[in-house]
Amino acid sequence: MSKREAFLESCCTENVDDFLRFIQLHRNKTEPFDVEEVLQEMNRDQRQTLWGKLSSLLQDAMEVEAAADPSHVRSVVDGVTLVAAESLKVLQDGETYSSLLEIIHRLHDLLELQPVSEAPLQLQILRLCDAWWKKDLKEKETFGRSAMIIALTKSFDLKKPGTEIQRVWSLREVLLGLDYTSEDNKQMMDLLLKCFQRPAFLRNDDVSSLSVPVSSVLCLWA
Repeated sequence: MSKREAFLESCCTENVDDFLRFIQLHRNKTEPFDVEEVLQEMNRDQRQTLWGKLSSLLQDAMEVEAAADPSHVRSVVDGVTLVAAESLKVLQDGETYSSLLEIIHRLHDLLELQPVSEAPLQLQILRLCDAWWKKDLKEKETFGRSAMIIALTKSFDLKKPGTEIQRVWSLREVLLGLDYTSEDNKQMMDLLLKCFQRPAFLRNDDVSSLSVPVSSVLCLWA
C-alpha cells in the first residue's frame, strides 16, 4: 500500500491512531513523510474524499461522548488543522473544495468558542482562517473577519505585538466589506478605535493608515 493510500485510509474514527501517527511523522523531519507531498500525489477526487473523511473525523472527535478525553480531541483537531493548512497549498484552480470548507467552518466555530490566547492550536486555526482569506476562497469574509478580530484583540494584550499588528495590516481589506451600521460589527469598530490609543499602532507607518477607513465610518456611529 502506498503512503497516499495508507494516509487516506487512516482518516477515519476507526483508524484515528494511525492518522495521529502520520501527523507525528510529518512533524518529525527525520522521517520520510510529508503531508503536502502526499496531497500533491493525490488526484482531485482523492483529495475530496480525504476532506470528507476528515470532516467526519473532526465531527466525531468533538461529540459529547468523545469529550471525556480532551487530550485526544485536541490531537485530532490539531491534526485536521494541519492537513487543512497543507491542503490550501496544493488547492488548484477550479477544484471542488466543499468538504474542505466544512472543515474550516468546524474549526472556525471552535475558534469562536475559545477565549483569545497564545495556545498553539488556536494560533494554527487563526493562521488557517488568515490563509483562507488571502487565497480568496468561498466565504472568506467570515473567516477574514474573525482573524482580524482575534489579531486586534491579541495585539492589545501582548507585550510584543508586532506579529499580530502585521497580521492586522495584511487583513486590512476585510474592513472594506463590513457593514458598519450593523450591531454585529460593533465589536470590530470598538477594537479599531482602540488602535488610536496604542503607540505600537501609531508608530507603524503601514498600520497607522488604518485610520483612514476607520475615520471614514466613525460618522455612522455618531
